Amino acid sequence: MKTANKILLLVGAVQLLSAAVHAKMEYAVIDRAALLRESKSGKALLSQLEAEARSLQEAEQKKAEELRAEEASLRSKMKVLSPAAQQAEFAALQRKAKKLQNGAQEAAAEFDETAKMRQQMLDQKNLEIASALFQEKEWGVMFDKNIALAVNKKLDVTKDVLERIDAEYEASLQASVGGADILEA
Repeated sequence: MKTANKILLLVGAVQLLSAAVHAKMEYAVIDRAALLRESKSGKALLSQLEAEARSLQEAEQKKAEELRAEEASLRSKMKVLSPAAQQAEFAALQRKAKKLQNGAQEAAAEFDETAKMRQQMLDQKNLEIASALFQEKEWGVMFDKNIALAVNKKLDVTKDVLERIDAEYEASLQASVGGADILEA
């Protein structure tokens, strides 16, 4: 009996191995960073983030200029103020400068966090599109190029995924009136 069980087990293993050898296993590799950098939606997001960063920087520069003007005005009044009043005015100006600096740091940190979140959302959307293409093409396994040590260029399907991402982005822009949010597109 033990011999019969071993033979059946061996036959079953051979059949499984044979099926695995004959099954078509296609590997696909995508470069997620390239999808963010090179897709139309990724470029639009980057452009949008750069514009928002410039706007924040311009607002901070305007506040700093107003503070410098206030300081210049205070310096021109120095002769008529008592030493105690001078000290109080400069202390108030320093508090205002510190508040402005803290506000700028908080705004920059909030912007960085929001930008990171929006990039992650776009990356997730790109992965959903890549997954849909993965299912359509019936690839066996898909890897991120950045975690592989070496990749045959024939396996890199980033261009195919990029074309699909751009097509979906263009379609969503045409479907929306007045432009779409990049992350909804």
